[in-house]
Amino acid sequence: SPFHADFASIVGFGPTDIFVAGSKSGSSASAALVAHFDGRTWTQTVLPGGPLQAIAGSGPSDVWAAGIENSVFHFNGSVWAKHDVDKRLWFQDIKVVKGKPYALAYRIDEQPADTTWYYFLEWNTSRWDTLETAMDVSGISFAPSFGVLSLSVIDGALYSGVPNVYKFDGNQWSKIQDRVGDVFGTSRNNLFAIGYRGMSHFNGTDWYEYPQFQSMSFGLSSGWTDGKEAFVVGND
Repeated sequence: SPFHADFASIVGFGPTDIFVAGSKSGSSASAALVAHFDGRTWTQTVLPGGPLQAIAGSGPSDVWAAGIENSVFHFNGSVWAKHDVDKRLWFQDIKVVKGKPYALAYRIDEQPADTTWYYFLEWNTSRWDTLETAMDVSGISFAPSFGVLSLSVIDGALYSGVPNVYKFDGNQWSKIQDRVGDVFGTSRNNLFAIGYRGMSHFNGTDWYEYPQFQSMSFGLSSGWTDGKEAFVVGND
């Protein structure tokens, strides 16, 4: 980038309207940073909060950015406004589906020891409402009803990932694939699921697991497809 920053998320509405979110490199206090590309130059905006982990929107005048330490902001096309939330909630991901913002957040508690609470949230005009929660306690099998780490919007539908892949019908989540974490695709009949345990493809009827990924020693973290080819990245 043209300035010192650590970016975690990107959203675009065309070649002249791209937003990225993250934090100023080496910063701790007031580290939230959003940058916008207009096709020629980058403009950065420092916001009063902690590092941002996600950015999404329905258009250039409806953009949400969220992260840790009470860092939730909305852009109306002119200015960024902060929306205060419980300081214990750290936002993990955010997506906008048909004009409705949804988010994943988490909270780490000391009691019981090593407990993490996960939240699926919906924006309701003036506040974030909790739709579902899941509790992860060290040493106890974790079986949430929704994916706790990532959100994806594919063909107008909302999906979540980790520890499995889930689909939201507007009222509740249903698990559609086991053992993998994130999902990407072009339609409900062309979905890819990836994670630490391989890569699978859904054609609208059946899931196919790619054998070349079954014995890999590293995890796949993100992917993209145009409907003809698929690209995935990961860390070993």
